Amino acid sequence: MMQLRTQPPPIPPIRKKRVFGFGLLIFAQVLLILALWSYHAMLIELYDGTAQAVLKQLFLPFSNPEPINVPRIAILRSEQTAQYYFESRDKYLGLADQWREYLAGQGWDVRVIPDRGVVDGLNRYDTLVLPAATVLSDDQTRAIKQFLKEGNGVILTWATGTRDENGQWRDFPLLAEVCGMKYLGEVEPLIAANLDQPSTRDLIFASPSPITANIPPGLRLPVNLYDNPIGMEPVEPRITVDATWPLDQHGADVPPTAAAVVHGEYLGGRFVWMSFTFGSPMGSPRTETYYPELLNNAVAWVSKQPIAFKPIWPSDYESAMLVSHATYNDFSNIGDFLSLLQRNSIRGTLFCGSDQAGLYPDSLRSFAETANEVASMGDTLSSFSGQSESLQNTRLANSKRTLEELTRRTVSGFLPPDGKLDETTV
Repeated sequence: MMQLRTQPPPIPPIRKKRVFGFGLLIFAQVLLILALWSYHAMLIELYDGTAQAVLKQLFLPFSNPEPINVPRIAILRSEQTAQYYFESRDKYLGLADQWREYLAGQGWDVRVIPDRGVVDGLNRYDTLVLPAATVLSDDQTRAIKQFLKEGNGVILTWATGTRDENGQWRDFPLLAEVCGMKYLGEVEPLIAANLDQPSTRDLIFASPSPITANIPPGLRLPVNLYDNPIGMEPVEPRITVDATWPLDQHGADVPPTAAAVVHGEYLGGRFVWMSFTFGSPMGSPRTETYYPELLNNAVAWVSKQPIAFKPIWPSDYESAMLVSHATYNDFSNIGDFLSLLQRNSIRGTLFCGSDQAGLYPDSLRSFAETANEVASMGDTLSSFSGQSESLQNTRLANSKRTLEELTRRTVSGFLPPDGKLDETTV
């Protein structure tokens, strides 16, 4: 009997379409992955530094994992400098320990090295910190320059390298050559004392830079005088000033400001110089907030690590200026202040006590009507410090009401009459 050969049943048309569609989807996904990878490779070739790191993070699923490059930081603990400061030897050696403790707490890879390590041990490190290392031999100075020439980073503080290995004075050759600056003098006689803290002087942060990232421009940081902070004058255009000392005594031979913190490049390496020692900034909430920002930015920048910050000012502006005048009990110069503002086409703020303002309504109203601001110094010039919150609110409300009636403008600004603020000030 003949056997019939059976044939497989035909594939329905709908199933054929599904198989074709699935294959087409797989093919499209492969093409998309290849396109993304090519785009990723192209961008990596175009960009470097922070942009490259960000792009690699964005395309991490398509990239091979790479080890994170944590810079190795050496901190000099200079015994030869400590011997020069024999009466303050332990205090000086403590500077290296302060740097080590702080940087290690921030997650940096830190090692403390002796004097000899500067000459024969820097090849293991990316960054060198010189805490007020005033005594440096010729061999150490050459090694530091070579370290920078190899593209590494150095942080210098105070009068680095001003004495040789025997403690003999040799001026400021290292700061002159590496940092491009000349010595102006110790800060104390150059700047007027702070009225509330005569043993300190204020440095002022400059416009935003990698070193001042996340620090408000114009911020004043009080620095103690016990370690004799110094002022330097930049003489080379490769230097960027990040903070200044405003000098009271200046003229043809002395500039109006001295450098307090600078950064720049030398022979392919990066450096940051600070005019004071690690523990010199006075303890205060302001110092606790912004001094760590300065230290972290300095280490990150010389170590060529990414620094992210939001621009302070809109567009291309690097700074802003606020012009104000406090009358106290002298209202006779309101006209002069207004003329000054109009002559320079700027606006300003006039602070005054409302009890005396009522005696000069025309002058006050004329000032406010020219788009300037009138603000309060209180109902009287007596201090607000230590007063209860309810009493302060009453005084402010009375002052605000009086000034608004006189100027026919909204009053929102306030300056304590004695210039002091504390935890009880509204």
